[in-house]
Amino acid sequence: MIFLTARGLSPHIELYIDRCERLLADLKAIRAGEGPTEADLAAAPLIDHYSKTYVPVPCLTGLILGHPRIGNGPGRTSDLWVVAPDHGWVRTMSRYYRLGQGMDERGLPEEILKLSVN
Repeated sequence: MIFLTARGLSPHIELYIDRCERLLADLKAIRAGEGPTEADLAAAPLIDHYSKTYVPVPCLTGLILGHPRIGNGPGRTSDLWVVAPDHGWVRTMSRYYRLGQGMDERGLPEEILKLSVN
């Protein structure tokens, strides 16, 4: 995940760009019927006794408004790639989201927490 704050961009963005470019090139080759060559596979690591599993990924949950496919309501984003809270947006695997009001760990809106009770 890449963070963009008022202090600037996290230094790992070049690694993510390279990884995404290589993935995109491989996906396009597979789509064109040109999957990995024998040399590619010979150089690839072996995973033995494997099984499919799922791991949690960073994402956001909340009230989603204006999504082009799922409509309005509670939901979850896809994987977070760039988080720019100082700029009011995030980029997930599939799209940009504007950030509205955040919640704290107890599920309270940040604006409520800022209020002082006398």
